[in-house]
This record gives sequence, C-alpha cells and structure tokens, in this order.
Amino acid sequence: MRVDAPLESGLRVVGPPCQSSYVGDHGRWGKRMAMALALLLAGGLLALAQVVATLSQWYGWSLPWLANLDWLAQACPYLGNLGFGRYLPVALAAALVGGLVGAASSFRLRQSVLADPPSRATVAQRSRIPMAAALLLVAAVGLEAVAVWRALEGGLPPAALWCLPPILVASALKLWERSGQRPPLLVLGDWLYLLAYHCAIAGCACAGGRAWIPAVILWLMAGAALYASVADPSPRPGGMWGGASRVIVLALGLGYFALAAWDLNSWRFAVIGDEYSFFLYAWQLLKGVLHKPLLTGLGNYGMHPAFSSYLQAASMRLWGIDNYGWRISNVLVVASALPFWYMLVRSIATERVALLATGFLACSHYLIGFGKIGYNNLQALWPVCVSVAFLFLAMRKDSLLGYWLAGTVAGLGFYVFALARLAAPALGLLMLLYRSPFRRRNWLPWAALLLGIGVTAWPVIAEPGGSEVLWQQTVFGGTGIGAIDEIARRVGSNSLRALFSFLISRKNTHFVYGAHLDPLTGSLAVAGLFGLFMGWRKVKAPWVVLLGYGACILALGGLAQYDYPPNTRLFALVPLYALMAAVGCDGLARTLARVVGWPKLAVLLSALCVGAAFGVNAYIVYDRLPAGQAITQESVLGRMLQEMESGQAPLRPVYVVRAEGDQYDLVRYLMSAFGLERVSVRVLAPQEAVEALRQGGFANTPAVVLIPSQFAEGASAVVAAAREAFPGSEVVRVVDRSGAYHFEQIIAPVAIPETVGIRLEPWAP
Repeated sequence: MRVDAPLESGLRVVGPPCQSSYVGDHGRWGKRMAMALALLLAGGLLALAQVVATLSQWYGWSLPWLANLDWLAQACPYLGNLGFGRYLPVALAAALVGGLVGAASSFRLRQSVLADPPSRATVAQRSRIPMAAALLLVAAVGLEAVAVWRALEGGLPPAALWCLPPILVASALKLWERSGQRPPLLVLGDWLYLLAYHCAIAGCACAGGRAWIPAVILWLMAGAALYASVADPSPRPGGMWGGASRVIVLALGLGYFALAAWDLNSWRFAVIGDEYSFFLYAWQLLKGVLHKPLLTGLGNYGMHPAFSSYLQAASMRLWGIDNYGWRISNVLVVASALPFWYMLVRSIATERVALLATGFLACSHYLIGFGKIGYNNLQALWPVCVSVAFLFLAMRKDSLLGYWLAGTVAGLGFYVFALARLAAPALGLLMLLYRSPFRRRNWLPWAALLLGIGVTAWPVIAEPGGSEVLWQQTVFGGTGIGAIDEIARRVGSNSLRALFSFLISRKNTHFVYGAHLDPLTGSLAVAGLFGLFMGWRKVKAPWVVLLGYGACILALGGLAQYDYPPNTRLFALVPLYALMAAVGCDGLARTLARVVGWPKLAVLLSALCVGAAFGVNAYIVYDRLPAGQAITQESVLGRMLQEMESGQAPLRPVYVVRAEGDQYDLVRYLMSAFGLERVSVRVLAPQEAVEALRQGGFANTPAVVLIPSQFAEGASAVVAAAREAFPGSEVVRVVDRSGAYHFEQIIAPVAIPETVGIRLEPWAP
C-alpha cells in the first residue's frame, strides 16, 4: 500500500503509510519549534547568568548589576565544585549558544527546504551528521555522569535530575531514526539542542536539591524536546486501538475498579498481620517524619524499595490519609495496567482474544481479594505488562524509541516489588528469540534496550546490600538447605504445585480462596492450554507463550523458599492464566458458531463468558471467601470497634486479656487507619483481669471483656471471676463463618480503675 501526499509546489512524495514526513502541516511544526525555542532561551539565559557569575568570581570581574540578582545566583547551580578547571563554564556557554543557533536555524528554514525531496548526496551527508552529533552527545552524557557522582561524593543523585537523562536519550533515539528523512540543518539543530540540555544538567546536578528552579525549567525543556521529536504531522492509519476496543477496555477497567474497591473499608479485609508496616512507612513519608532517598532499594522491612512506599503515600495524599487511601493504590495500579495488557496480547493475538484476556484478568478473584491488602506486591504487574507491550510495539514499528521505553519501564521494576525485576530477563529472552544479537542490524535495538534498563535501574543495582537481601528470599538463601537433593525436591514439588494452581490450591491465605481461577475460567484455561500446544492460529508463536509460562512457573513457584508456593508471589501468573482462558474461550466459541452456522454467536458467547466470570468471581470474594477463610482476631475486634464508633452498637469500654507474647500494637494501627477515636480499649494481663473483675466496681454501662483463643488455658479463671463478681454476666464464644474460634466474650457491668491495664490509642507518627 502506498500513500501520496500532495504538496503546494505540485510535487508528490511517495512513501509507506507509517513513514515519518515533514511535508505536512508546517504551521503546527513552526509553533512547536517556537515553543521549544522559547523554553531553550529561558533555560539558556538562566544558565548563562550562572556562567557569568562563576566567571566573575574566578577572574575577579566587577559586575554591579549581578549583585541585584542574588536570588537568581542562589537558585542557579554553582559550577565551581566540579573540579574541571576554568574551561567548563566556557564550554557550557558555547554549548548553550550552539543550541540556540541550532534551534533558531531550524525554525528559520523555509518551507521549500522542508518540501524538496532529498538527493543522494544529501542523504549521505545526513548519515554523517548524526554520527558526529552522537559522539558529542555521548561526551556530554559522560560529563553529566561524572558531574553527578563527583558532586555528590558517590551518593545517589537527586531523583528529579536522574529522571531527565532517560527522557533526553529517548528524544535522541527518535531523532536518530528520523535523521535520514530531514534536512541537514534541522538534524544539526536538534542534536545541538540535546547537547545543550545535557551540559546544563551536568551543572544543575552539582547544586543537588537547591536547584529546583533550573530543574523545573529543564523538565519543561526536556518535555518540549521529546514532544518535538515524537510529533509527526503526517496522517497515520488506524492501529490496534479501534473505537469499540477502547470503550470495552475502559468498561472492563471500571468493572475491576468497582469490584476491587467495593467494601474496601470492611473489617473482613482489615488485617492480615504484617501489612500495616507499609501503612506506617507511607504515613511517615507523607508527614515528613521519615526521610528516605527515593531511589534506594532498602526501604520498608529493609528489602522493599522506597519508591513503592512513595507511590502509596501519593495515593494517600490524593484519596485520604486513611485505610481507603492506602489500599486503593493497589486497585489503581491493576486498573491502569489493563490497557497495556490489552496492547501486549493484541500484539500476539487477535482483537477478540486480547479483549477476552483483558476481561478475564479484570474479573480475577485473586487480584480482587489480594488487592485489598495494603502490600506493594501488585505494583509489579505494571512494569511487566507495560515493558513487554512496549517491546512488542517497538518490534512491530522497528523503533529505537520503543526499545528504549521498554528498557526504561523494565528498569522501573527495580523500584517496586521485587518480582517486577523479572521484566528485564523477560525482555532479554524475547529479544534473543526475535532479534538475534549476532546480526549487525540488531545491535542498535539491543543497545537502546540495555541502555534503558541500565540507566534507570543503576541506583538500585549499585546500592550495596540489596542483592543479598533478595537472595535470602529464594530457596537457595532463605531455607538454610545445603543438600542439592533437598533443594531439587523442593523446587520440583513447588513447581508442580504452581503449575496446577489455576485448578487446585490448598493455600487459602491472603484473601485468596481456593484455586487461582474460578471454575468457569479454569475450564476455559485448560482448553486454551490445549489450544496453545496444538498451535491454534489465533495466537502468534504459541510456543513463546508456553515458554514464558514455564519460566514463570519456575521463577515464581519453584524458587520460593517456602514448603508451598506463596500466594504473595503467584499473582504474577494470573495474566498468563487469563490469556490461556481467552484462547480457550475464543476457540470454543468459534467452533460452536461454525457448527450452528451463525458467526455472531461467537461474539455473544464470548461476552456471556466474561459476564459470567465477573459474577462468579464476585461471589467467591464476597461470599465464599468470608465463609471459608478464617478471619484474624484483630479483624473481629475491629468489627466490634467499628460498630461502636458508627453507633450500630452501644459504646462500651473494651478490655482485652493479653496472652503472653501477644502484640496489640496492631490494634493501634487499625484504630488509626480506620479513624476509631471514640472507643476505649485497654489491655489487661491475665492476673490483672481476674483481680479487676473481683475487686472492680459496678458501672451503668456494661463493659466487654475479650479473652483471645490463644489464652484458652487461663480463660476458665477469668470467666469464673466474672460470674462470681457479676452473676448476671453474659459469656459468648465469638466464632466467624469459617468456624474459627477467636474470643471468649464477657459482657459485665464492671468499672475497672484507670490505673489497671494499658490503654490503646490510635497510632500517630
């Protein structure tokens, strides 16, 4: 297919549909160049003022007008501590002037120059210009890196400045792709423009956190450069996103959000046991009590990256500094990953299979239930889905920018839950399969991908101690097993259990009940797995999907340090299960439609399967899960306190008999997250409870005395003391729907002195 673009001069340029062309809307291109030029002028003047200030200090110049700009001198970076001598300010000024001249020359070019078709000599000249400019850019990047590390004495660079180089390199890669289609002056201007950016960043990095004004301007300039390099005024044909697909994916995302956010503040999902450390960590970051570098991998528990807690803190800032604002972050992460999951599947399968895979993933009871915990685990889904989707897009368009973005997103996986680091080897495996590094034409895509991963993830990779912590979470480092045969036995058994976890699972923990797929989706997944082995044509290279499935089984299940694959890791298999179910559903629906002779029946059956899956998974989460999985004691206590706080139950004093070794700080965290401020909770030792019941006075409002199930051997003494002191006291055994015994609850009109026991109050940083 060929597209003819008419020009005002009567010429016609013929090229492929997706080829970039600058012969289109010159007015819009001129506006973009004007905006970029204005931003460059603003940043250049700011940096040049600092250059003049530095030169005046070094050479003893007397510039009275500069004394009136103290605020500017303080906001601008001080370049003197670089240690490169007096030539650096001159080089920086020359680079900035070159950038101004290059951008101005690009803007001043006439339309005829843009429209004239290139000659062979011009094309050869353009191939040399990017090479020379690229060498200058590499030198500038090296200068920038040395400046950052030397100025901060080997510490981590400021996050705002560390995020700039990936954006600029992305712009450079896009310009590299287009260099053979543009006039030489435009190419030279673009590369000088980026060269000026990198030199300015090198100086800005030396000021650390004090350079907020130059950092903001550089961010704006970098955004303008990326926009100008990616923008293409030529028309584009439709891609994988049709109008109906967008609406359906949006509806599926909203459906997941509604199911996962429903009852998020319920006491049933209030406590697992160890998740409130994430709440406290994010709260401390939000309140400024805790100051942790953004790019460190040793955050919460000394093993989770701090960036993941900053994401939860940002969610709490937007949605409320409470339980809902904390837990909703997981729901938002999964919902935002669904469009990229659709793009990923659409790159290797038909549109219907991609929509079905998105639907089955959106209704997964595993993701809905597990997402109600305040862990950071589900954050790993986003980098994996997005990076692989970008990689497939880059392969389809043969775009260096796409490879760079895929590597950058995979590098971001080093800053969230550790499973997201699997994105990097996954990209490497796909590149080995589709882009052999032994072919010269594939060297640039490999370089762009590896550079994106390395530049983004380097602060965590270079941090000492991070790898050792993660090694302890595997079967080789965390179990203390030294025998090879025992390690092999555990890897084999866990891999086998993980292989069939979508059909059967006995690990009913972390709000995940039963098999990891509902019965309907699991049956379709079996058919889809069979279809992948048979090589159904609706999926390109099904053996790649099977290979990825086997690798994930080994990495997520087989290498776990536990005796059974944990639900805190196997969630990463759910997208693959959804893909298998989509393949099975599409194959069965098409077969039935072909037998009946009604093609539209396949669409109807597919929609019915997704709708039924939503209903079945909602039933599992909100009915079967509470009935089949034991609720924690703290959750039951939280229900009582919530009912008292809301007025559904009488407001009574609550006394909890503390068994030896019990930690009731968790109750304080729960009270803080749920805003329980009116209730009165005190903890008593066993002997204190007996004496208080025997010697305490009467009260008009009956108190509630709770004896935890762990304290069963001493419960009889407390119950006897209550019945002896208050013959009319009521004793009730609290049992949840699963049959788990939690408390021996005594309701008696007792008034215990304030000096007895420990009062629990909401935790505050």
